Amino acid sequence: MYNYSVGHEHGLVTCEKIARHLYETLDTVFPEKEGALLISSKNRYQGNQHLSGYLNAYLAIGLSRYARTFGHRPALERAIKVYHQLDERFTDSLLAEKGTWDVYNCETFVKSGKTDNAHIHRCEAALNILHSIKTIAPDLLDKEEDYLCKQIEDLTTFFDIHIAVPEQGFTIEHLKDDSSPSTYYRHEKQSLAHGFEWLGFCLEIERHTEIKLPFMQDRMKTLSTITLANGLAPNGCFRNEYIPALKKAPLSAMFWPQVEAILGALWARKRWGEEAFPFEKAERMMNFYQSYFFKADELGGGILSRVSENGVPTNYGTGHTFKCDHHAVRMIEKIFEYDLLGEVPR
Repeated sequence: MYNYSVGHEHGLVTCEKIARHLYETLDTVFPEKEGALLISSKNRYQGNQHLSGYLNAYLAIGLSRYARTFGHRPALERAIKVYHQLDERFTDSLLAEKGTWDVYNCETFVKSGKTDNAHIHRCEAALNILHSIKTIAPDLLDKEEDYLCKQIEDLTTFFDIHIAVPEQGFTIEHLKDDSSPSTYYRHEKQSLAHGFEWLGFCLEIERHTEIKLPFMQDRMKTLSTITLANGLAPNGCFRNEYIPALKKAPLSAMFWPQVEAILGALWARKRWGEEAFPFEKAERMMNFYQSYFFKADELGGGILSRVSENGVPTNYGTGHTFKCDHHAVRMIEKIFEYDLLGEVPR
């Protein structure tokens, strides 16, 4: 829904029909649901019905983006309902300190798993819903704006305290119940690209809200600088899965980190200037993406999931179970929306 909503806004004539079809058939994909929330696949969790915070955050993102494009208030109202239920079921005490869970067992009511994914995309959902309310339903601002802004502020605070490791240039993927890193996190794959995703959302938050993010100027700049140094290979491959103990990542690239690194480098350049974040680095990563991630038409087309550093596909699958090439669409959308190729500070 997100992708085709963006496509419609940019004049692609077939996108409206597809976007509306996806909205109208949403509940047939995951027919078992609890309130507005979609139930995850039964087989994935040994027969128990589970809610995924990650998946349902994307549900709220897609619904709110669809609502904004087509002026569709019912989609926005469901997105708001999804978000409130996410907060009710997945929040652990004080959100800024304790964070949010990623998995909720509908039979035992037990919450489990704290991940960067659950936090970043819940923040993205709150931001998208706020955009849509301001665009198509400003009468809801009195009821929802303070709540959503507090959610965004708490989630970004949690990111700064528990997820970001600026001085080493990575973000922590999995957290223990007390929100500390997993015991062996230095020997486990952490993420470089998620820091760039957070950067973009935080810059949008600064643009569209009154929320103050005190970590942006120093800690986020440090995170972005070292992240780029950690992940960028000479030929433009962005190595995402960083192992802190080794100070290395596998010699490969994945579809979503490659484009998030391009977008993140452009966001950073827009914020801190050409000297700190040369355009050449983003261009080099884009060239790698365009050269090696487009699957040959005779093999079905699409965006490859993963390629080696020398551009050889290591997985001929395309995209992701839920997101397809969402990151690439959002990258292009944000480049246009915020003029990320335009003038930057000196």
